[in-house]
Amino acid sequence: MSGAAIIDDEDASEEDAERGALVDTLIEELERLPAQPSVAVRTVWVADQPNSSAKDLAAALTADPSLTARVLRLANSAYYGLSRRVAEVSFAVTVVGFPTVRAMAAVHASGLFEPGEHTVPDGYWEHSVATATVCSVLAPRAGVRPNQAFPLGLLHDLGSALLFRADPQRFEAVQAEARAGRGLRAAEKAAFGMAHDEAAARVFSAWRFPETFIEAVADHHAHPATLSEPHTLLLVAAEAVASRLVRSPCAELEHGQNAGLRALNLDVTDAVAIARQVEDDVAQLLQAFSS
Repeated sequence: MSGAAIIDDEDASEEDAERGALVDTLIEELERLPAQPSVAVRTVWVADQPNSSAKDLAAALTADPSLTARVLRLANSAYYGLSRRVAEVSFAVTVVGFPTVRAMAAVHASGLFEPGEHTVPDGYWEHSVATATVCSVLAPRAGVRPNQAFPLGLLHDLGSALLFRADPQRFEAVQAEARAGRGLRAAEKAAFGMAHDEAAARVFSAWRFPETFIEAVADHHAHPATLSEPHTLLLVAAEAVASRLVRSPCAELEHGQNAGLRALNLDVTDAVAIARQVEDDVAQLLQAFSS
């Protein structure tokens, strides 16, 4: 090997190490957030307490006008179908549910609501909101409570946003590799030293999300035939249905568009019908998350 080639290899190794260190740094920052005195973090903490009331959670939430506005916008969306406008924060908390408020606070604390060109990948919110909506529809079939199902779908790809934030150009290159046939997780590990499902699971563990939630996020790229936990089966099936509703990143469906349907014994006809059922809801909900 020539001296120039050795130097090129060394440079590439240094770049990979730096990129991996950047991902670790981002995740470590998020893992430390629960100890920080921000409004969003306190909201997550209050939502997690079994004795908290809607009034307690509203009091924590209203200290951040931006986050409060998003929760109100969500409660007033057509998805919840209320006949009158929701103006009181405590009522909005009751409408959307504690798990969803906690999820929105986690998103807010993670910086995913911040405006900017490099906050989340293209199509991130479309895919996440569609998956969340389908999760809530399929929840009874999986034996999962709908108010737990929605935030699971909403946050399942948080790790993708973290990898994108670390290096947007490398993220797009990884997606292209995966679409060309290389496994997404393998491509992410090679480029970033960590796959997006692992990154998200680390964050949610630090934030003390339920173990079933963490497990579902960590395993949502596993083959459906290897899965048995209801939350994980729900998420895998919902993502497969959501792929018919919005233009999902092709790389997300490593086992093909239909494999995930088998997690809940769905067929293509079922998937198309569910996608049509939630289409309007997804369009309405997007206004609360992507604006």
